[in-house]
Amino acid sequence: MLTNLVGNAIKFTDAGEVTVRVSCDMENQQECELRFQVSDTGTGISSETQKELFKAFAQADSSTTRRFGGTGLGLAISKQLAEKMGGEIGVESALGKGSTFWFTVRLRKSSSLQSTLNSDHRLVNIRSLIVDDNPVSGQFIHEQIVAWKMRNGLATTGTEALSRLHRAVSEGDPYPLVIIDQRMPDMDGMALAREIKADPTISDTRLILLTSFGKRLSSEELHASGFTDCCFKPVRQSSLFDCLANAMVEAPATLPHLAAGQQKPSSHGPQRQKARVLIAEDNRVNRLVALGQLKQLGYTADTASNGRLALAALECTHYDIILMDCQMPEIDGYEAARRIRA
Repeated sequence: MLTNLVGNAIKFTDAGEVTVRVSCDMENQQECELRFQVSDTGTGISSETQKELFKAFAQADSSTTRRFGGTGLGLAISKQLAEKMGGEIGVESALGKGSTFWFTVRLRKSSSLQSTLNSDHRLVNIRSLIVDDNPVSGQFIHEQIVAWKMRNGLATTGTEALSRLHRAVSEGDPYPLVIIDQRMPDMDGMALAREIKADPTISDTRLILLTSFGKRLSSEELHASGFTDCCFKPVRQSSLFDCLANAMVEAPATLPHLAAGQQKPSSHGPQRQKARVLIAEDNRVNRLVALGQLKQLGYTADTASNGRLALAALECTHYDIILMDCQMPEIDGYEAARRIRA
């Protein structure tokens, strides 16, 4: 259901954004009811068409099948799935104002569920400032940071960010970390970073750059502008956590965010430039795409076109990470993984 709604939102949104939100409508000891919402800034749907959307073969526009393809069955099937899972599905929309499709499902809780958040991890209670002119992007990162029990502030411009940083210093509670979007009006991320590093009262602040995935930035460019690390949009939880944690590893011990008795965290895991990565994938185009994406993230990688060759490569080289395709000739990914683990 979620894949169908997200796919539709992307298909019919020429400009702007698509946002996915999940919330809990009801919860008890045995089960919970989750609400999924997919909002877009697309063309919107008239009230008359909305009444027909969840019927088989309904289309909001007679030209959509010709332009985008599709059977018109996706929403009808999603409606049946939602109802079979004890929930419902609906839409809120108006022409020219985008759409929000939502569905609810009732799910049983797992008896073995454990929290993945370690309350003693290195980011707890650290103060951070997010600088992003896009409210959706800023709110997403804000909610993630708060979930890690960090203290967070939001600014939408470079001028506002500088004001907040100076005020925090005057209050005796400075921001050790600032997450800065690269593309902002008036003062972009690079210019803001230079302003921060040129001011001795706030120059110790560690800076993380948010940038588009296709934007090429060398480590020399980052460090010359004062950034500790870079995180690509759309931001992934694990990447953001690593960026923040690595920034705090490098932070001076004199920074006032360290509580009494709190030790400076130690580095963990291989550095990106030193990590050995193997891509096991039989499709040549997929291999090239993966190599390009890894290069953007600062990794180099070797490739193998099937599971047999991947196992042979492991005989000669130690790899920190293997990206394993499931379906490959000779030995598939599942069998290769079993032999590696054995």
